[in-house]
Order: sequence, then structure tokens, then C-alpha cells
Amino acid sequence: MSPRRKRSWLNGRVAAKDAVRLWLKSRGITGVYPQEIRIENDAQGAPQLFANVTTSLPAGLFVSISHKGNLAVAIVASEPVGIDLELIAHHDDDFMAMAFTPMERLLLASSADEPAALATRAWVAKEVAAKRSGRGLGGAPHAWIISAHCGNAFKVNDCWVYSQEMNGHVLGWSLPAALAEELVLTLAASPEMAN
Repeated sequence: MSPRRKRSWLNGRVAAKDAVRLWLKSRGITGVYPQEIRIENDAQGAPQLFANVTTSLPAGLFVSISHKGNLAVAIVASEPVGIDLELIAHHDDDFMAMAFTPMERLLLASSADEPAALATRAWVAKEVAAKRSGRGLGGAPHAWIISAHCGNAFKVNDCWVYSQEMNGHVLGWSLPAALAEELVLTLAASPEMAN
């Protein structure tokens, strides 16, 4: 692994441990230090959390990590979760055909949103849903079908993904299954959250 790639990977691990500690703190569990959290990838590449040295890390937590350059993000929950971070860029016709089905391309073309940001949001949504599944895209982005687009949210298969622009990037994350539908409709109705 190149030094740049190692730094990016390490940034992702730091973000994940910070996310775990914040999640625990928000539930009244304090005094868990980064060295007490071990992160390993399973056979499909999905990060898994384990207690290290102590038993202070509760079982049953899920984590997702993404990194681009020097930026890294992570999300933790008590249910499967996904997060992705991508640089906003123009996507050529070959990429669009590889990434999106004809119906998805029609859905994107019907939007008044800026095309590069919209396509990046849609790609991020697919990545997030695939990460949430624990399998990743697996070289088959057409298997991850966008069935709805509402403001900054996309529904991919059974997963609602919300995204925001951040420093020329799109950051997207999966919404909790029990709240997703209602939350998307609330966010879409809120003018300050629509952009």
C-alpha cells in the first residue's frame, strides 16, 4: 500500500473509532478509548467492530467507513449502516451507462438539479446501500436500483440514503430503517434541508 493510501486508510480507521466513541457517549457510555476498539474487514471487505484489550465495547454495533484523499467519514449504528464520500465530478456517457440503468438515467435527466452533483449523489446512494448490505457493489451497480428521488434523498432497493454537499464532495448515509420514509418526507418538505 502506498504511503498516501495508508494515510487515507488510517484516516478512515480514526474516523470510525471517533464515530464509535461518539455513539457510545451519546448513550451514556464513557471512558472507551480508541485502543479498546479493533476494526477488521470481513471476507467481503466490510468493516467489523471488535472489543480490544477490554470488554467495554458492546456487541451488535455496525460501522461503515469512506475516505477520499485526506477526508474520511464513518457512521455507527445498532443496525446495518452505510456511508460514502465522493468528489463531485462530471460523469461521461460511458460511466452513466455503467452506473445507472436506462430508467435511472431517465429519472436523473428529469431533475432540475445540477447534473454533476445529481449523478454523484445517485452514485453515492448506490454505494451507501451496497455498503449497508455488507456486500458492496460487487461490480454490479445495476443490481442496486434507484426507485425514488426526493430532495437530497434516493431510495436504492430497500434503503433510503440522504446526502449533503460538503467542500466539493457529496456525503451520503443510510437512514434508520424504522424512520426512513417519514424522515425523507419531512426533510423534503423543509426548505432549508432541500439543498
